[in-house]
Amino acid sequence: MNRSYIVASQKTKDALLFFTNSTNGLSFLQEITDAAIGGERPSIAWLDYGRYDSPQQKFLKSVGDFGAEKALENYRKTREKDSSKRLTERQMNWVGYMIMWVGDTKDAIAVFKQNTIDFPESANVWDSLAEAYMKNGNNELALKYYKKTLELEPENKNAAEMIKKLNSKKVSENEQ
Repeated sequence: MNRSYIVASQKTKDALLFFTNSTNGLSFLQEITDAAIGGERPSIAWLDYGRYDSPQQKFLKSVGDFGAEKALENYRKTREKDSSKRLTERQMNWVGYMIMWVGDTKDAIAVFKQNTIDFPESANVWDSLAEAYMKNGNNELALKYYKKTLELEPENKNAAEMIKKLNSKKVSENEQ
């Protein structure tokens, strides 16, 4: 997945074009920007991308190294001791999607489940869990969690579309 970042200063006539060809390429953005042109860059914080040594990057690496169950067990213990290590809803969702993107749907489901435990009132976390179940071929649980998404956010168009799609799939399977 390609990423890029562009920043320029009219005052100093400095500019930086930063291109990557990986999902975590921007994790070094602050360091590169500091070395190249310096100065405060609020846009980097706004991106909320996550530094290479951020808790979300460390958690993602842990899932890759040990699998989701062990990584989640360690994550829960760590955040009990230090609440600053707790990932936000967005960060945990990002980790889940990165895992799903590389094809490990089972571990992505485990990560998305943790997000539903941590943020049960968020329609977004249920939508992500439903998507992972659908990708894994478990349409029954996908349907259940898309319905949960709609309960929490009735105007969620994606969930409504996926429910229609899954229901029509169910009908066609029953007709066979």
